[in-house]
Amino acid sequence: MRGKAVAAASLPLATGLLALAGSVLAMPASAQQFSAAEIAAMRADYKRPPPRPVENQALIELGRLLFWDSRISASGKTACVSCHLPHLGWAVTDPRSLNDSGKLTSRKSPALIGIGYLRPGVPNGWDGRNATLEA
Repeated sequence: MRGKAVAAASLPLATGLLALAGSVLAMPASAQQFSAAEIAAMRADYKRPPPRPVENQALIELGRLLFWDSRISASGKTACVSCHLPHLGWAVTDPRSLNDSGKLTSRKSPALIGIGYLRPGVPNGWDGRNATLEA
């Protein structure tokens, strides 16, 4: 009997929430309009830089091997691929990363998509201490 009373009392609330959701969804989307000059400026700001030339194929292969090698970590158990998942485009799924000891850090490892376009001098690496991709 009590369940029916709760359900009956909940009906007006549910109806009100449904009406509110419907009115929000029915509102026209206000698209921001940009001038042609503003669009051109935004495109210039976000233009992808040219690909880095493959200068040293051996260096590329070394990087590939090191990325998958857990022996270079302090514990011998953690490789780059432990966090950066190939089947997810080298993304990291956890909100905060684990360090080599398995303890939660205060940071989230960044996804690696576009890492080859990183400008020299921009910190990178799991802790941001590497000045270049090769460091």
